[in-house]
Amino acid sequence: MNPLPLTPEFSPDVIQKQQEYTLSIAPIAYRWLKANQTVRYSAKDNLIEYSQGRLTIRNGEGNYKMIAQSVGVYEHKNQQWECINLPQNSPGLTQKDVERFTGSEMKDALRELEQKNNQSSQRRKGRRGR
Repeated sequence: MNPLPLTPEFSPDVIQKQQEYTLSIAPIAYRWLKANQTVRYSAKDNLIEYSQGRLTIRNGEGNYKMIAQSVGVYEHKNQQWECINLPQNSPGLTQKDVERFTGSEMKDALRELEQKNNQSSQRRKGRRGR
């Protein structure tokens, strides 16, 4: 008896590409959640969620584009991520997603949010010291 053929999203080259995309996007999506001080962020095209070491991105229809598992922390306190296979018929991440998450618009917005958070954190520390 022949095994069932793999659906396209489970072919090794697609899985490898999803891993690459996940490694690019997951750290930025996680930083975005932290900068917004939330575990769930809904945007026009994506819903980003973090729960129990798992980071997910779903599209507007609720289909998974990414599922990443935290597999440790680098020496610079950055999460390390690993791609988890998506459910069948999930759209997965695209090059456009990578460009959106790694583009200058996202980097600028993230930097601005983190600076605001650092400034308000410094002000709180200053008030406690009085």
